[in-house]
Amino acid sequence: MDYKLPTFTLNGDQVNHVMRQELTVLIRMLTVDLEERINGSSVLGIFDHDPEKDIELIQKHIDALDLIYSYYSP
Repeated sequence: MDYKLPTFTLNGDQVNHVMRQELTVLIRMLTVDLEERINGSSVLGIFDHDPEKDIELIQKHIDALDLIYSYYSP
């Protein structure tokens, strides 16, 4: 039996909406990770084992995602 996956066509506004939603989730997750790393409740590093370096890298990634988010914003 040959099964084909459904195909969807999205216009630009729909793509922008999906991107904003996904970026929002990523930013929120990294923000929680950053807060946990700052207050010491997380001992596992996201990007680095050194807490100070990890905090710096998490913040840089949040800043980068914020910049990308602004691209998709109306």
